[in-house]
Parts: sequence; structure tokens; C-alpha cells
Amino acid sequence: MLVVGSGPGGLAAALAAARAGVNVALVERFGCFGGNITTVGVEGFAWYRREQTIEAGGIGWELE
Repeated sequence: MLVVGSGPGGLAAALAAARAGVNVALVERFGCFGGNITTVGVEGFAWYRREQTIEAGGIGWELE
């Protein structure tokens, strides 16, 4: 399986496929994980959290 882009969606897709036993190749044009989040210096994907946030778990929580 080929995953193009290592932003949050690409990382989650590659990790889920690998955990399911699929051989995965992850390709990223910027040379670092995180896609635009890392490249432009966004703080991360937890910025939206508020007191009433309900945690859904899963790979997104692991990456956070």
C-alpha cells in the first residue's frame, strides 16, 4: 500500500494499515512527518480542546 502525505490523515492511514499486516510505503514531500502542521509550525492537533471535549480514542489520540 502506498500512502502519500504524512499529515495526520496519512500517518493514521499508514499506521492502521501496518497494524493490519499490510506492507506500507509512506511518502512525504517535505522530508518530515506531520505534513503542513510541522512544515509551517502549527502547534499541533490538540489546539481545539476545550473543557467539554469528548475523547474518542484511536490513532488520533495516540499521535496527539
